[in-house]
Amino acid sequence: MDLVTRYAALSGIRIQVLAQAVVCTTPFARRLHEKLAVCLARSLSSVLAQIKNPDADERVVYLSDATGHEYDILDRLVIDRETCECKINNGRWQSAHDGYPFLLPVSEEKSEGLGRFIEEAARYGVQVWADEVHFPAMYDEMLPLAA
Repeated sequence: MDLVTRYAALSGIRIQVLAQAVVCTTPFARRLHEKLAVCLARSLSSVLAQIKNPDADERVVYLSDATGHEYDILDRLVIDRETCECKINNGRWQSAHDGYPFLLPVSEEKSEGLGRFIEEAARYGVQVWADEVHFPAMYDEMLPLAA
C-alpha cells in the first residue's frame, strides 16, 4: 500500500472517531475516542513526513512519536517479578503481594464501539490498546458462579 492511500485511510478513520466522540453518552467513552483521535493524528504526522521525504530513514520520522505507531490509550502496566512490584500508568511502584494485576481490553459497551476503530487502524499499521488494569480479586468477582 502506498503512503498516500495509507494517509487517506487513517484520515478517514480519524474523522469517524471524532464524529463518534461527539455522540458518546459517557465522558469515559468520549475521552477514549478523543485519545484515539490524538494517536491517529500523531501517526498521520509520521506518514506525512514519509510522504514529504520518502528517502528518510523511518526511525528518523518517528522521532516526533517516540513509540512509533503503537499506543496505550487507557492503562499501562509494568510488572517487576524480581521485586514482586507493579506500576500502573507510570505511578509509583506497589507491592503485588495479593497477586499480579493484569490487563483486559475495555468492553465494547463501556467504550461505546471503540474496538472497530482500533481494528481498522491496525490494518494500516497503527497498533492501539485500550486495556484496563484488573486485580486478581476483582477478576474473581467478574467470573460467573458455577451452578
